[in-house]
Amino acid sequence: MNVNIEAEIKQLLQHIEELQEKGAGAESLSTVLGSLKGRLEDLMVALEGNRSLRAIEEGLRQMVYQCSDCLFLQDRDLRYIWFSRENPFGMNASRALGRTEIQIISPVEAARVREIKKRVMETGKEERTQVHATYQGSERCFDATYYPWRDECGNIVGLAGYVCDITEQKQAEREIGKMTTVVETSPTAIVLISLEGRIEYVNPGLLKSGGFCHAREVLGRSVFDFTDEEGRSKLADEIIPALVSQGRWRGELPLRRKDGKSFIAEMISALVKDDLGEPNYFLANFYNITDRKRAEEALLLDESRLEALQKLNQMDEASLKDITDYALEAGVNLTNSKLGYLAFVDEEEKTLIMHSWSKRAMQECDIDHKKIVYPLEETGLWGEALRQRQAVITNDYSASPKRRGTPQGHVKILRHMNIPIIDKGKIVVVAGVGNKEKEYDNADVRQLTLLMSGMWKLIQRRRTEEELRLRDRLLQGAARATNYLLISDPEAVFQALRILGDAADADRVVILENHDSENGECHQSLLLEWSKETVSASQDCNAQKDISY
Repeated sequence: MNVNIEAEIKQLLQHIEELQEKGAGAESLSTVLGSLKGRLEDLMVALEGNRSLRAIEEGLRQMVYQCSDCLFLQDRDLRYIWFSRENPFGMNASRALGRTEIQIISPVEAARVREIKKRVMETGKEERTQVHATYQGSERCFDATYYPWRDECGNIVGLAGYVCDITEQKQAEREIGKMTTVVETSPTAIVLISLEGRIEYVNPGLLKSGGFCHAREVLGRSVFDFTDEEGRSKLADEIIPALVSQGRWRGELPLRRKDGKSFIAEMISALVKDDLGEPNYFLANFYNITDRKRAEEALLLDESRLEALQKLNQMDEASLKDITDYALEAGVNLTNSKLGYLAFVDEEEKTLIMHSWSKRAMQECDIDHKKIVYPLEETGLWGEALRQRQAVITNDYSASPKRRGTPQGHVKILRHMNIPIIDKGKIVVVAGVGNKEKEYDNADVRQLTLLMSGMWKLIQRRRTEEELRLRDRLLQGAARATNYLLISDPEAVFQALRILGDAADADRVVILENHDSENGECHQSLLLEWSKETVSASQDCNAQKDISY
């Protein structure tokens, strides 16, 4: 309500003068005074309202001039005529008053901004944009809103604007953008988890490692859904308590992909707090170390295999059975199997002669009379390594079309792998293992093949050494026997045969004489003979003679 207080007061004074001139009576004067009182009270209310308006105006003025943002006015030629701050756009106001954008910011940016401002004055509609300016070598960014400036009649007489310096905000956005790029392009998996265990953010690295196509397949789900029973126990009993109490945790955790396959992840996790220091999220950064773990396991297996081969080479006095039994148990351990067997192959590669079963296989097998010789055509899956002349892996024995089943009391087979050992183009050994908890793979083939090849080379070396010893022994015997053969005495010749028999470890040694018949055929006749039985019988007879005396 607009009240001209000065005019009202003049009217009241004039009315009082008129009453004085007329000399009004007491009754009339009481009425007039009552009216004057009412009008004075109205004036007091009006005065109070004006004081409030002035206070509001002063408050607004202080807000405008103290605000870190800037208000400004431009005339129709877009010259600056007023600023709410002494340093608008990072420069002194005196340097900008009376000037346009062309004299303040770069020509390209100025031309763009002027087009927007002209459009605001033409259409009467506000517009918003960002303005970039460089002052004293410092680049700044402003959020600007432009309004049409109207007079009391509503005519547009210029432009009014509001400018907010967002340089720090833009710098922060750039830094956030850098961090976002780092997170989004990181080859490691990154996940943000609520305190309740729900996944709230995943980066592309996690989607790739987990085999997922879209983040929506993961977001909102419990972190416990992506690991096995061992992993869930580790999360609940170790990882989460460590994060709550210590703020960080590092270690290995088994995780499960979308297709159900598992892998080992090395995880670094931390507790994220808000500005007040209160727990807010769990942050986890992990990467797949399955290949590294396999490499480490392969190195350990290689070391174990080398130790086994070293021990084999030290078994100088061991029997063939001891050598094969030790190699078989080592093969079972190297492949993490529960049972194993080893069979030799005949020269024609048509028969397998079972030589060794692992200890556990013998314990679990209830067959009393175990078959030793197996013609190849009667074998099922375990003969495939001989038939195919290569390693054969069967990770689902029950589904294999080549299996022929097992006899009653035989060890139950779940998984099976066997390999052939080839020497000079001939298969000489078939070794097999079974019932590994995980699937057999090429690493198992490699370990078992190398171990059994080493065993076979040792056996061959032992055989060669034994043949050399027998040959040397035979040659020495022949040299000694030759001395007796030069003597015509039959007893000397018999002694030579005995020496040859002992040297060759033979049961019988004979000398044959060739005869040509009338029809030209050659016949042989026994000229002289030595045998262990004859010697034994003679010794027994001499012993009896000694007793009779």
